[in-house]
Amino acid sequence: MPHWPIVMGGWGKQGWMAYSEAFPKQKAEALKAIELDDALPEGHVERANAAMNLDWDWATQGKEFQAST
Repeated sequence: MPHWPIVMGGWGKQGWMAYSEAFPKQKAEALKAIELDDALPEGHVERANAAMNLDWDWATQGKEFQAST
């Protein structure tokens, strides 16, 4: 299983995480960001990325990219 570098949270703590761990966390964090402030584009961009790479959900990916603009 490939591991990819990521930056975790706002603490700037860098480490390695497998896709199988990283994308579910990314999706959860994106959903939380959207819940906190739906008007900010960053949560929608990250949700679109998770929909594309984790779920292969092209409809959600397109909807979230549209919501980010």
